[in-house]
This record gives sequence, structure tokens and C-alpha cells, in this order.
Amino acid sequence: MNIIGIIEVDLSENPIGLKNRCLDDFLGKPALWHTVNGAKKIKFLSKIFVACRTRDETAVRKATDGLGCYYAVSDEIVDIPQRPKLRAGRKWALSSWQGGIGRSMVYCEEGNPGMQYIIAKNDKADAILKLPSTAPLVDAGLAGAVIAKFVEFRDKVDFIITGAPAGFNYEVISTEYLGRMAALKMTLKDVLDIRKNAYIPEPTVQEFFFRLEEKIVSCNYRFTWDSDHHMDFLKCLARAAGEDNIFRMGCNEIIDLANSNIGFWQGRAPREIDVEITGKSNMSSIFAPKPYNQDVFMDLPVFKKLIGDASIMDDTKISLCGAGEPLLHPDLMEMMGYAKQKGIYGTHLETNAILLDEELCGRLLDTGLDVISVPIDASGEKIYRETHGVDAYNTVVRNVENLLEMRTRKNQFSPFVVVEFTKAKENISEMESFVNYWFDKADWVVLRGFNDRAGQIEDKSLMHLMLGERELCEKLKNRMTILADGRAVMCGQDFCGKYAVGDIKKQTVRDIWDCGFYKELRQAHLSGNYDANPLCMRCKEWGWL
Repeated sequence: MNIIGIIEVDLSENPIGLKNRCLDDFLGKPALWHTVNGAKKIKFLSKIFVACRTRDETAVRKATDGLGCYYAVSDEIVDIPQRPKLRAGRKWALSSWQGGIGRSMVYCEEGNPGMQYIIAKNDKADAILKLPSTAPLVDAGLAGAVIAKFVEFRDKVDFIITGAPAGFNYEVISTEYLGRMAALKMTLKDVLDIRKNAYIPEPTVQEFFFRLEEKIVSCNYRFTWDSDHHMDFLKCLARAAGEDNIFRMGCNEIIDLANSNIGFWQGRAPREIDVEITGKSNMSSIFAPKPYNQDVFMDLPVFKKLIGDASIMDDTKISLCGAGEPLLHPDLMEMMGYAKQKGIYGTHLETNAILLDEELCGRLLDTGLDVISVPIDASGEKIYRETHGVDAYNTVVRNVENLLEMRTRKNQFSPFVVVEFTKAKENISEMESFVNYWFDKADWVVLRGFNDRAGQIEDKSLMHLMLGERELCEKLKNRMTILADGRAVMCGQDFCGKYAVGDIKKQTVRDIWDCGFYKELRQAHLSGNYDANPLCMRCKEWGWL
């Protein structure tokens, strides 16, 4: 069977929408050189093709000179039209192979089926192995095993995918099936959506899914050379492994290395920053804590300083959320616009939408906001009033629907509109009707378990689910929380600021992230001491970002 490897390169933009830096040096060679060199070690591949546009050909050839790869150069094959939307949905799940808004997956980030089909057809290939273009650490053994499974089950499957993290996300697709995908302008995500809608079981139990160890499938790392955080991470891995050893290690070993080394988080900025711009609220919800600082509004200069600090990394995401209602802040629109102006990668607003009238909808759409989430938690007036303490259900529904309609009229795909339902004894009877109402309206419907804020508010949970073996908290690895008064706290569970770790008015984001408190708490978690802080001891949210 003739199977070829294809690596697509667009030097103007990488697969997550940032500047493509695959020609930058990584351990003495361009990152792309390592990708191609690693691909050469994969069994069963007859050829390696690097696909690019004419404008990039000279630079790509120079970076991969002497590796014996083939080049497919074309300016005529247009990518699928939904690519920008798919990439935008991935912003909030970059460290997972699935879980993006709108069910976007790592396989949505790149891979032009039209380009791939022409290359495969011209080479008379039976199938292709699609390799991520920004992945200098190639697990040749894993990729070869994926190909072997495809060959074994060829009479039953058209493609094979893995549930591996970005950088090791290999997929094999038959040339015939690529032709169909190209004609319909589909990604594998679209294919899987069709299968789900046809009541075909979860992908991970299907024959087209290459089964891996749970620690790989659930891994929350990204092994790609595509952003400041991820490039910094790969450099840390290389230093820890030894530069000569890192390219000989497989996915499994590299994940173990990442899990065991606290230094990968010290001295780096958080990937996400939750910012409470006000403590003032216009409702009293059973799902949220009562704000401790109702009269506090974050000053605009403080917010701008925070954004300036955060923008030193090209992939930082900012969420305006917290115990208060962001729409009550008079400077909200300027804040959102400033964040985008300074190059913040992802912006998110959490609001109860009571104040989201037509004028505010229009202004929000003009800020470039990426995601807006609305906790509704009910499908009728009575339950909404009982759980939120205000008679505003119809107003909220109307405002969210108006936002969706206005976005359509403006021919925009952002912001993604996410509606949320937190499950509790008081509202569980309306969960099904909530999902049925919003499933085809909103971009994403989120069902959450109740968060009792580490025992600080009354627990309304229906049941307590064990998350499995506990490990270093995702929030300690990736997220910082800033209260409206400028204090940074250990995480969002500390809504009263009992365990402040710094003050954004006086310190930089990097300095706070690298402070002794964080270092000691991360080390305690890595050592299995989850009682090191009273909130950690009672927390049930450690597995979630």
C-alpha cells in the first residue's frame, strides 16, 4: 500500500492563527527541519511531501534542504471556508485534542483536504499520513502504529485518528475519502459530527480511533512550536531531557517528563487570566458567591497595566468574569477593545445578560470579543427567579437571541455564544428542556456540576463525582485570578481574597506568577500534599480549567 506523509506549511499564519515561526531555531535547526527529519523515521511511508504556497517555497526549501523530502507548491487550492471559525473555537482548548467550542478538535486546526487529495492523487497514493506542521517532536513509533492499524482495518475504515495531544495528533486518511471531503469542503470534525448526529457511538470506541493510554488521551499539554507558551514549554522539555535525547523520546516518555517537572510553570506567565472588573452584581444567584466587594470597580489604568503585562505572551487569554456583573462597569467596552488592540489572543466575557440590550449587543460585536458565556440555569421564569433572585428570564433569553440574530446580520462568527446550566437540586427538572431549547440556537451548551467554592457556599450538588487520581491542579498550572481591587489570588475559588498572592497595581503578572506562594503550592501538589492550603483541601474543581 502506497502511503505518503504530508506536512502543510503556511508561513503567513500557523494552525492556531498566530505568526508562523516554524523556521525559527529550535536546538540548532529550524523547527520545520526537525518535523521533516522526524517524519523520515516513520515506517511505511513511501515519501514525505511538504506543501506550501509559491511565496513560501524558497524559505521552506532552504529550511528543509538535504532531507530528501518532496515539495508540492500551489496557490490555487483554497482552504475550507469554515477554517477561521474552527480555529477560533480551538482557542479555549489548545491543550486538549478535543473540547473546543462547537466541538472543534485538534484536527480542525490545519489540513486542506483539497490540497491533500491532489498530492495523493498525483502520486497514486492509497492514503496519506497528515503530520502537524508545527510539531518538531515526532513520535515515529506512534505514527507508524497508526498507519499499521489503518492497513489492517482498511476494508472497514476510511480514516484512523488518535486522541493524542497536539504535536502527536497523527491521522491517516484514504485518498478516496479525501476526495469526498474535498468536494464537500469538510474536515474530520465535520465527518465525526455527522456520525454523532446519526447516533453512532463516541469516537473513542470506534474502529477508526487508535486507542492510547489514558494519560495520553487526557493529557493537558501542547507539544507544538506555535506560540510563546508552547515554544517555551518545548525548550523546557529539551533542557530537562538533554538536547540529544529529546528527539529519541516517544509521546509517552515526554508526557511523563512534563508531569514530573515543576520548573515548566515557574518563571512563565499564565495562559489564562480571569479578571473581575467589578464586585457589583444585579442578582443574587444560588450558583455564585455573594461578592465581598460590592462597591469596587477596577480602574481603567489598572486594567490597561494588566493587559500590557499579559500581552508580552502572544497566546494569553483574558476572561472578564468573577462575582460581579461586568456589564455594570462603565469602561467595559473600552477594556474589551484595548485588550484586542494590544494583541490579546482570546477574550471572553461572562455575563448574566440582563443588561445586554440591542445597543450593547452592537457595541460588543464591534470589540472583536471571542466568546460570551451566559449562565441561565433554567428554562422557565419560575425556576430562574427562584435560583437567581430576580425576575429576568424572558429578558435574558430575548437578549441572547438578539445577540445571535445581530451577529448573523453582520455576517460574523464571533463572539461564540455559550449558554450554561449548572446542575442543582433546585433546577435539575429543567435541564433537558434547557438543552432542547438552546442546542440549535447557541454555539455551545455547557452543563456544569455545582461548585461550592471549596465549602465556602452551601453545596447544592446532586451528587459528588470522583475525578480519579488527583494531580497538580490545572488552575495552578495555567490560570491566574485578579480581583476588582487589583489583588491576585491563588485561584477563582478564593473569591474573598483570603489568600492573596500579589497586587497587579504594584507587580507584574510574571512576578506574581513566579512568587514563592505559587511555587510552594505547586510543589506541594506535585508531592501529593493537597492539604497544604485549606481551599485546596476542600476543593472539587482541581481537574478543570
